[in-house]
Amino acid sequence: MEENLWKISPNTSKAPNIILEAHAKFLTESTNGLVIGYIKTEQPGFVSSSVLSKVSPITNNPNVLESIFQVEVPSLNYKLEIMKITFSVFEYYPLILNDFINNQNHDIKNEEDFRNILTSIIPSENMTKVINNLFSQAQIRTQIKTDESAVVAACAEV
Repeated sequence: MEENLWKISPNTSKAPNIILEAHAKFLTESTNGLVIGYIKTEQPGFVSSSVLSKVSPITNNPNVLESIFQVEVPSLNYKLEIMKITFSVFEYYPLILNDFINNQNHDIKNEEDFRNILTSIIPSENMTKVINNLFSQAQIRTQIKTDESAVVAACAEV
């Protein structure tokens, strides 16, 4: 009888794209769905050797994913990429985080480092300004549409 040699156990760290998905959900909830956060994860067409050496130092394997945090404002027909992470499927950390709003790049060592960096990026002055401006425009646009609908309904009653 053969012995099972697989040493499989659940990973104790969360995949970084799953952490971003939670923050995308928080954004959507915080704006009552007027600004929608979502994560688009895909395998890039090309991974440079410098990126590969940063995100996959153990295996140096090109199985890399990019997760792009996008915000969408449906009432404005507008989308914006606010940040992107690049990480190995085999080794979640280290990873590279590109913060497009603050124009910064971060080399992230581990999950704790990732959470700490998010804690500084998400409530940053620039990020807050961008999201608040999008939210305000969405609220105004939604109110205009509501007012227009009320006028049309009132005219139809006459």
